[in-house]
Amino acid sequence: MRDKLLEFPVIHGRAICSHILYDDLIPLPEVSISDDLHIITVVDKMGKNSKIIDKINFKKGKINYIIIDEYKQWISKIEELKNYIESNYYTLPKYILYLDAFDTLILKDILNPQEYLDYYKCKVLFNAEPAYHHTGFPLPEGTGNNYYDMLYYDGKDKYKELNKDKYGYEFDNSLNAGVFIGEKDYILSLLEETYSIMKDNPNKEFPYGCQDDQCVLRHVNNKYYKDISTDIFNIFAFWGCPETFNQPDSIYSVNYFKKYKHEYDNRMASL
Repeated sequence: MRDKLLEFPVIHGRAICSHILYDDLIPLPEVSISDDLHIITVVDKMGKNSKIIDKINFKKGKINYIIIDEYKQWISKIEELKNYIESNYYTLPKYILYLDAFDTLILKDILNPQEYLDYYKCKVLFNAEPAYHHTGFPLPEGTGNNYYDMLYYDGKDKYKELNKDKYGYEFDNSLNAGVFIGEKDYILSLLEETYSIMKDNPNKEFPYGCQDDQCVLRHVNNKYYKDISTDIFNIFAFWGCPETFNQPDSIYSVNYFKKYKHEYDNRMASL
């Protein structure tokens, strides 16, 4: 499994990161990051000493930490990233990579961020998880049990339709907000809109007032589908879990979605 995971520039998930780090104790490969890519994570003071991301073996490059007093799930991430990019806009390079601090690793060089965006014809690329799962985040106070229905029924159906048009299949492996790479300009505008939605009144119904950034971003993904893509074929990142090890033919496996890649490649080649 280690050799398969080392094929990905980024891996995401505590189970697979722990496997790489601790099961065989082989040093991580050295990685280099292009000068036009700025890597950011957000942590609070309580969690800054338990970050898996610190284990990345950089030959060239580094993690830029935003350390805050208290991390409020999950709005702190969006707010602090937005503020950081706004405050440092003119000194930041063209591309931004966000990584969750506690369950991500970089295992290969990232020397040309644009190649991943070009492949999916997008401005920002999110990591994928293998199905349109609910995160389990609680309902906003005062809302009813159907608050998330617009996303997990209508929104999911819309997402599958959009995927069918682009890829030829109704994929429902969907956006995971723990890893994304993209153009600085577009990421800032995306964070601004996402933050505005999260700060709004939940009585206006979903997505307004939702504190789960992943749910809001899935909603925004449908709205700006041509600009926001999910790494359906795991060319940049792979999200894994315990089932990755014991269900080799399931949607959790390393190669499950790659078998559909050729049709998309043929579609793009014919344009």
